[in-house]
Amino acid sequence: MRSRRPLPRTTPPTGLLPPRDPHLARFEHWIPAKLDGLPDEVRQPVQHFATWHHLRRIRAKAAAGHPTQSPVHSAKQEITETVRFLVWLHETYQRTAATCTQPDIDEWLATGPTTRTAIRTFFVVAKMSRLNTEQPAPAHH
Repeated sequence: MRSRRPLPRTTPPTGLLPPRDPHLARFEHWIPAKLDGLPDEVRQPVQHFATWHHLRRIRAKAAAGHPTQSPVHSAKQEITETVRFLVWLHETYQRTAATCTQPDIDEWLATGPTTRTAIRTFFVVAKMSRLNTEQPAPAHH
């Protein structure tokens, strides 16, 4: 007969580790899941954008004790719209973030909902990181 072991007792927080932000934790898992299965031409620039722009910024907010729910929500919207744009660009014109043209951006923005303007931040980051130095960021509408 097997003896039952008591469940381990949970101990109160000791303060040795900072509290884990649940929104940040979910976002850290969401990024690879979002990028899974995308062509390299799409995945690589979006991964750079997601980790070096959004994740770094949100981690800093969490470390400073600032709320992260809204920044995570905004980041997910920008990443999702950027993925949609780059998949469309790749499938429609066989172009990438690096070879994107202003008419590509204009067409994307003109043929869909206003949420498409969320790609603006991606192009600001792409220009700063020299991924695409030719294209201005789409204007806010």
